[in-house]
Amino acid sequence: MQMVKLPYGEGKVTMSIILPRADVSLTTAAAALFDAKGWTDYQGRLSSRPGSLSLPRFKADYTIDLPGALRALGMSDAFTAAADFSGISATPTCIDNVRQKTALEVYEEGTKAAAATIVTMRATAVARPPQPPFVMVVDHPFLLAIQSQDDALLFLGAIANPG
Repeated sequence: MQMVKLPYGEGKVTMSIILPRADVSLTTAAAALFDAKGWTDYQGRLSSRPGSLSLPRFKADYTIDLPGALRALGMSDAFTAAADFSGISATPTCIDNVRQKTALEVYEEGTKAAAATIVTMRATAVARPPQPPFVMVVDHPFLLAIQSQDDALLFLGAIANPG
């Protein structure tokens, strides 16, 4: 697969575009990339070099109701009459629903937050010969990850139909 990491603004948030080979499914690529070691390993292989990136404009949005996940994480009482929200309401109250929605738009000028085409670099003990400019043409399904400066994943998505 190919991977490029693009900074937003001052680089406190980055977007990584992960393009599996055309014969590899998004599910297979995601399983390999986001296992216990894969993400760190792939991030460690990135190097800074010039190149070109052809990325289609796209919009992605996702909505999910989270009560099931929150109950599974131990918040089941918050959804029942046993909930204690007396600190915020005089009326006995419980949570009815928790919904999360995410949206992302990438277009010719970048994203609503600025983006640039550089790849991060890490120091190594062995000097490598200069690498030729990379060429990445995103013309089939791909993965993307947006992460904070401390590498926490903020958004993870799959673009199955980039057209």
